[in-house]
Amino acid sequence: MTKEDFMGHNIGKGLRVYPKTPQAYHTIHNYIDKKLEAYTYQLSDEKELKAVIRSTPSDMPPQQIVDTLLELGIKANDCHVMTNRKTGLPIPHFLISLPKNNANGHVHNMTELCYMKIIVEILNKRHGPSE
Repeated sequence: MTKEDFMGHNIGKGLRVYPKTPQAYHTIHNYIDKKLEAYTYQLSDEKELKAVIRSTPSDMPPQQIVDTLLELGIKANDCHVMTNRKTGLPIPHFLISLPKNNANGHVHNMTELCYMKIIVEILNKRHGPSE
């Protein structure tokens, strides 16, 4: 690895490193994991695709959704019912986590699941403080 593969800054008693390539990221990450205390961000290529399935009954078993998606050629890593932040009660939305690939990229085009009309939305990232 050369100096052109990354750049860094001294921050207080620490060091902040910005790798320019995925290979440089993995090399630095492997070295840091073995020798230093550190925090790293996940590469955008390694992040999962998250989507919300709306208009489903909240008492529907999540495994049924995973199995139905698998029959359609979509592999879900995780599925769980979403809850209301204030009351903690389940709402008729399911959050699914999918690996990033071509088949899973079209999940938001689905309009029917388990013989029900649904709406699939890509999970929006929160920006700024919560309300």
